[in-house]
Amino acid sequence: MANVENLVPVTKENARERGRAGGKASGEARREKRRFRELIEMALECLTDDGLTIKEGIAASAVMKARAGDIRAMELVIQMIGEQPAVKVEVASDLTGAMDEMDHYMDGLWTKERMRENEKDTVTLP
Repeated sequence: MANVENLVPVTKENARERGRAGGKASGEARREKRRFRELIEMALECLTDDGLTIKEGIAASAVMKARAGDIRAMELVIQMIGEQPAVKVEVASDLTGAMDEMDHYMDGLWTKERMRENEKDTVTLP
């Protein structure tokens, strides 16, 4: 179990080694993601028996489902053409409860800070 006695201090050399290892792992992960994305893109360009690419077949299928009323297909088609619907953000008109909660929280922080200050000023005699 970790405690103050068995913690090993971090040295510059140790931090450098960990940073280097993390950088190498991050680079490898980026290369792996890029390879995967390239493989998927190549697969989507393959022709089907219909003479369409897989990508075109997926797009046609999504459009047909969207025309039939499938909401998720509609969202996919909108996303595929680069159109994003506006995002709605709702804000509560009554903020008094939130303000009361914030005041209560701040009062608690102020009280804890005052207690810490008082502990510093206290002198314990033997």
